[in-house]
Amino acid sequence: MCLHKTKKIFLVLLLVATAARAFECPTAGIFPVDDCSGFHVCGYNALNGAVEVLQFVECPDGKLYNIMKHKCQPPSVFTCPQ
Repeated sequence: MCLHKTKKIFLVLLLVATAARAFECPTAGIFPVDDCSGFHVCGYNALNGAVEVLQFVECPDGKLYNIMKHKCQPPSVFTCPQ
């Protein structure tokens, strides 16, 4: 893998990790981001019992996360309520 591609992958991972840290989980569960471009998966930390972001998932290809269907869908099928 070339160094340029490695830098891009690292930057994307860093941005995703930063977005996940900026979100504070109110409880365990799945929480869409405001623009429906993805969602946070919140759960309990096994070491200290705190509720925290376990994963941030970004919808691919411009799709929007539909919390009622629990999946990413095209904008032609789902409109984000914002």
